Amino acid sequence: MEELLDIVQAEKIHEEAYFTDLQFEDLMDWLKERRFYKIKIKIDAYDTINDLPIILKGKVLKTEDYKYYERTLLILIQEIIVNQTSSKFSYLLKIKKSTYDLMRTKLIYWNLEPVLNILTIFKRFLPSLRTKITNNLKITEYKLINEFTADKGKDVVFLKKDLQEAFDYINKNSRDYKIKTITDGYLKYNNQNRPMILEGFVNYNDEEDKIEFIIKSVRFKIKKSKENTIIVQKTSTYHKYRKQKLLLSKELLDETFVPEILYFISGKKKERTQNVITIENLTISFDNQPVIKDVNFSIKEGEIVGIIGESGAGKTITIKAILGQIEYEGSVKVLDINANKTNKIAPFIGYVPQEIALMYSDFTPMENIIHFGRQYGLDEEFISRKAKNILKDLQISEVRNIPLENLSGGQKKRVSVAISMIHDPKILILDEPTSGLDPMMRFELWKIFDRINRKYGITLIVISHYLDEIEYCDKAAIYLKGIGMYDFDTPISLKTSLPGEGKSLEFTLEKIDLDAVKIIENMEEVKEVIQRGKRIRILSDRKQNDLKSKITQNLKDAGIKIAEIHENVVVDMVDYFTVKTRKIDSLLYIKKEKNCKIK
Repeated sequence: MEELLDIVQAEKIHEEAYFTDLQFEDLMDWLKERRFYKIKIKIDAYDTINDLPIILKGKVLKTEDYKYYERTLLILIQEIIVNQTSSKFSYLLKIKKSTYDLMRTKLIYWNLEPVLNILTIFKRFLPSLRTKITNNLKITEYKLINEFTADKGKDVVFLKKDLQEAFDYINKNSRDYKIKTITDGYLKYNNQNRPMILEGFVNYNDEEDKIEFIIKSVRFKIKKSKENTIIVQKTSTYHKYRKQKLLLSKELLDETFVPEILYFISGKKKERTQNVITIENLTISFDNQPVIKDVNFSIKEGEIVGIIGESGAGKTITIKAILGQIEYEGSVKVLDINANKTNKIAPFIGYVPQEIALMYSDFTPMENIIHFGRQYGLDEEFISRKAKNILKDLQISEVRNIPLENLSGGQKKRVSVAISMIHDPKILILDEPTSGLDPMMRFELWKIFDRINRKYGITLIVISHYLDEIEYCDKAAIYLKGIGMYDFDTPISLKTSLPGEGKSLEFTLEKIDLDAVKIIENMEEVKEVIQRGKRIRILSDRKQNDLKSKITQNLKDAGIKIAEIHENVVVDMVDYFTVKTRKIDSLLYIKKEKNCKIK
């Protein structure tokens, strides 16, 4: 299918379809079958006010999940041709057909006037059948053009009844993209509703929980006396509103401007200056006993951050604070939103739980994704198309129709990741994703994490107790039992904080000898000694060449045979934890014995 689409686009093949008002339902069905493509439209109509033929050109608009409103055609008009004179400017056209409208059109076509008269009498008693079209256009033909250009969802439309969804869209997207708007509505002025079109940009105002319009221009619609219909004139542009700000609430209470149609176009991605997560002085206590205290760190967009450490050290409750699932002292902000506003931060976060049992084992990966994707209000066809791409990136597309119970542990983990990505989160939190997997499977899974981080730009926060997994992270928060968060830095900076700036002198003995460790530890120049079987790593701030000679002589004097000696061996995170936990254990012992504070 993809190869066929490439050929179609390369040859510039397109399809055209023609409909009359009588075929409006067929027109909507045709559009629905092609809802993932951009569709152009040309309307031949007759202006009943000015007694002139008119041609309208533009594009058909869709909702966020590539849907069309029921029996409603929403169009961005980009060109109007009257008497062969073309005018190019943008405004929104809404063509809504009620059940009454559709039936009336057919009755007129079939020349069944008596039935139409009876229907018209009953119409006033049937509010659901009342027409909601208010325009002066008598449409003779619709021409739809599909050039097989994929719609990437960068422009969406909302009606007034879906204002909550419009708010959610701006809340989620205006933080990352510059969003332009063309909004059709009316201005409340001198006890009158004055129809107008507003153009500009939109942001989300967190403090007031409102949409903020930065106005570029305003065009007022002009009312004509005949049938009280409305047209738009290009010349009715008022630049005195330029760069003014207008706030819009969800409830539309005491608003100066009331929108009827909101059209948003996502532009270039903003350069994020703020952190995606900022934690300041975070303290969480149980029974008046602090579990973690004064935790401070921040995460930038696109980073992979590891939350690494021992069980019971506070990793999980830190994540619960970020998710707004636990009470805390201090400040936790997600995209500059307080984490305790869970409804606000939820669209930005994907969470991969440790337990794969939360998925349905008798469902296939695709069925699981569709089931959980519906909880975000997403359309099934939209989920299916997106899920296929995600599963391909996670390298499990070949098992998408196999029941979960027949998949390996690693494959199940990837399905869980796919579910968490279906709603386009900015942040993905993975709770022990590699737990229970063998080293090779863990390595393969981390390769996939790196791929989705780079391709989708998602910030990853990975909880793990595997020390070596810090090496895959941009930064790591180190948690130690009895201390809470101990350090936060890049893997290189963590290792270079050790004596020798991350470089060690390594002796390999011919056989394990505990006396060798004691001899080296007793040397004044040596800061730390780490033994791993026959290998002994020595950390020191002294020159390694001088230290090597001295240690070699001391071991030789003790009759201990050396197999190999290596200089400048790079320490790993196991060495880091060995040194730091040894220090912490010593301090905790002193605290217990002398009842003193750790500084």
